Amino acid sequence: MAFLVPRILERERALRIMARAAAQKVGADEVAIAEGHVSAEAYYRALADRLGIPFLDAPFVVPAGELTHEGFRARIAPVRGREGIRFALAPSGAGLARLLRGRRPPRGAAVTTPAILAGSLLNSGASFVARSARDRLSEAAPDLSARSAVRPFMPFLFAVAALCLAGLVLVDPVIAGFPASAVVGLLFLPSILLRRRLSRPVAEDELPPQPDDADLPRWSVIVALHREGRAVAAALLEALEGLDYPRAKLELRFAVEQDDAETRDALAALRLPPHASVVVCPPGEPRTKPRALNVALAFCRGEFVSVFDAEDVPHPGQLRRAAAAFAAGPADLACVQARLVIDNDADGLLTRIFALDYAVLFDRTIAGLAKAGLPVPLGGTSNHFRRSALEKALGWDAWNVTEDADLGLRLARCGFRVGAIASDTGEEAPNRLGIWFRQRSRWHKGWMQTALVHFGRPGVMFRTVGVRGATAAAVLTLGASFSALFAPFTVPAFVSAAAHLASGGPPSAGQATCIAVAFFGAFTLVRPMQEAARRRSLRFSFREWLFLPVHLALVSAAAWRALAELVLAPSHWHKTPHGGALRRRPLRDETAA
Repeated sequence: MAFLVPRILERERALRIMARAAAQKVGADEVAIAEGHVSAEAYYRALADRLGIPFLDAPFVVPAGELTHEGFRARIAPVRGREGIRFALAPSGAGLARLLRGRRPPRGAAVTTPAILAGSLLNSGASFVARSARDRLSEAAPDLSARSAVRPFMPFLFAVAALCLAGLVLVDPVIAGFPASAVVGLLFLPSILLRRRLSRPVAEDELPPQPDDADLPRWSVIVALHREGRAVAAALLEALEGLDYPRAKLELRFAVEQDDAETRDALAALRLPPHASVVVCPPGEPRTKPRALNVALAFCRGEFVSVFDAEDVPHPGQLRRAAAAFAAGPADLACVQARLVIDNDADGLLTRIFALDYAVLFDRTIAGLAKAGLPVPLGGTSNHFRRSALEKALGWDAWNVTEDADLGLRLARCGFRVGAIASDTGEEAPNRLGIWFRQRSRWHKGWMQTALVHFGRPGVMFRTVGVRGATAAAVLTLGASFSALFAPFTVPAFVSAAAHLASGGPPSAGQATCIAVAFFGAFTLVRPMQEAARRRSLRFSFREWLFLPVHLALVSAAAWRALAELVLAPSHWHKTPHGGALRRRPLRDETAA
């Protein structure tokens, strides 16, 4: 800090910054810039003067053939077309300290800011970045990507099988034939049994001690944004700035499409803090969230990476809890999933059922899967990853529209575990039917993609994750899709079977299967919702009971639309607008959780 005194910083402030840096085990330059004591431009300009080398205050050209992901994170890049300058540096921490200990800078070096360096790499390497974000997984492991593993005939056969089964049920609503009974039983009963087991309360482990600031790892947060207005962007920034984590060890990366002027203008108007930056995704297809996450990941330097959505309000202590879970967990713990909580449940019946579904899924199902060591289909946000494991799994699949569930299964296939932490993130559920329907269709299409990817070669899946893991994964992907597709057909079949029994006739195998599916299916759907309503103080009254059959019919309609899109537009992404909630509840206190 000495070369900043007294021209840029007074001596007493510099000493305080150095003390904070020592307490956090980071460079004093990182504390000074992240906490806003000095701007990045002023710091690096002064550094260039101190070292006696040029300062680059504008983007420069990077030779396309010399672009690498390692260079993005190392904050060094070759320079083309600048006389006497061969490469640019934006050093920090230990690397900067070595430069300032009397070592002469390499010949041809220049200094610039991290933002200018990243912008230059993006501008010069747009095609490299876009291609890598799109093809990294599909080229390195084609059997694990929806682009390569899902052959064109597979969605068609999937659709034909679904239509044939639907026609069979319509022709014989009692499902009297043994083949139909067997198919329905295989599709529904394992799903019901697993859901019932996972709906039981999970004994939470004792919270591990949280690391001191000095022991906290460097952390990156990525948020992929698309067509978000200023109000949503401002609320998001306020929520992320509320995270209790040392700013010198935290970086925020907002991934935005190049042609998304609305979101870029909204972020520009907010005057982002020093530890936050915008990563502009180069043009390219498919236009999906996982592609944007892959682009942003190349510009993250954290040992751990978190993903949040535009409308999220994570609990302030969530990153510290995640850090504690990783510190206390095994080396193969690749990800921990926080609990998503719908906080606008008062907006109507649609959001209330959404809130109940999420309470069952995140408080019980995902926690139960993680506790049992089974593959976990992740939620799309509040995922906290160990960077090395995420890299080994080759990031997100740009071609899968439910990239979270796919990545959870892929981590299991790579030999990693997923955990769950008792920390909440408030989320906004769609309160308009059209928005809800498009979002739910995208989810179902992604689950179908995920099922076709991981069970296109079922023998490999069973060998990789074991019989228990593969069976659970099949139930949670194939089971979820088929349950939604055929839920409406069980109603007339159940009514017909019940009428037959009431007349005194002995039940056939099909009738017995139908009644068992309907009875246990309703029980495993309603009972966990009742428990969730009590646990989360949610309303579950007569109106919600009456709405459940309508909700199931809507879910089924969304699944059938997803099936059609799987054939016609497999990578089309239905954007979910945010900021439409009428009332959002504050997060509950987690100190006793």
